[in-house]
Amino acid sequence: MPAKKKFYTYAEAQAASQALGIKKWHDYKKRFRKDPRLPSNPTKIYADAGWIDGYDFGGEATPA
Repeated sequence: MPAKKKFYTYAEAQAASQALGIKKWHDYKKRFRKDPRLPSNPTKIYADAGWIDGYDFGGEATPA
């Protein structure tokens, strides 16, 4: 049985994602694999750990 994957904390994942230049969801889906500790579905992994929305995760302001 494979070991459970160890993901970053929400803040670490947010920083790692931003360090990869990811700002939009389509960028995330293309680039998250560059860091093995980023999950494919951050909305699910971080639902109870600080997830607000994709804009917050990417470091952008939520559109009005």
